[in-house]
Amino acid sequence: MSASYHALMARTMAERGFDHPIWELNDKVSARELARLAQVRAPRLLQGPCSLRAMTPPDEPAVIKPVHGCSARGVVPLLPEGDGYYNPRTDEHLTWEQAVAQALAAKHTERNQRLIQRGHPDALRPPWLLEAMVRDAVTGGLPADWKAYCFDGQAYVILHAYRAASGDLRLQWWDREWNPLGDICPHRKYTVDPTLRPPRDPDAMITAMDSVASLVDSPFIRVDLYEDVDGPVFGEITPVPTGNTLRFVPEWDRRLGEAWLAALQ
Repeated sequence: MSASYHALMARTMAERGFDHPIWELNDKVSARELARLAQVRAPRLLQGPCSLRAMTPPDEPAVIKPVHGCSARGVVPLLPEGDGYYNPRTDEHLTWEQAVAQALAAKHTERNQRLIQRGHPDALRPPWLLEAMVRDAVTGGLPADWKAYCFDGQAYVILHAYRAASGDLRLQWWDREWNPLGDICPHRKYTVDPTLRPPRDPDAMITAMDSVASLVDSPFIRVDLYEDVDGPVFGEITPVPTGNTLRFVPEWDRRLGEAWLAALQ
């Protein structure tokens, strides 16, 4: 068997159908229960699961999220401002009605309609949640993403993704000892930023990543967390990160593949 992360991911995607048990943990309600079992905080639930039209405008920083979906599609962060809201992700000022329309628009894209037709678990579809917004431990703004590629229940490499005020997405890759790894997965749209720092509480972050991953019956899973002033906050788990489209450099494709094969032993 090839020691290649991408080859093993492709094989896994071919062998697992959309009815595989791993997808039962992929929605944001089931994932909240996984976080509870792992003793990792999830964002405070304000409303839902329910119809988006049944929600009422929040009076505190909040995030609209579909229960089913991926890649932040249909996710609308909202900061109360005047008689409406500010969306820090898009730098827009919105009414509540506009925020609802913005979330719903992601459901009706051609890409999402194709996913729905295929019965894909990542298709964006109702119901919806309204969660309290997680505020970054350092900046106080939208939180950075900490995405751990986990094998046999342990974080192996971590992708740190931070969206600057300019809108640019900056990345850094870390090992589990928080040594920077550089650009191990190049992409023309993303910039590796060597000035990015480890999380505020690196030990707690690794513990949370391992705790979640150890509860998932799979040799590989990606665990996505945030961090606020009180520590790690659960985001979601992802069995097929990016649909296997982003490509690691050969050395790290091999290293991750070796970690995957070891997890199968």
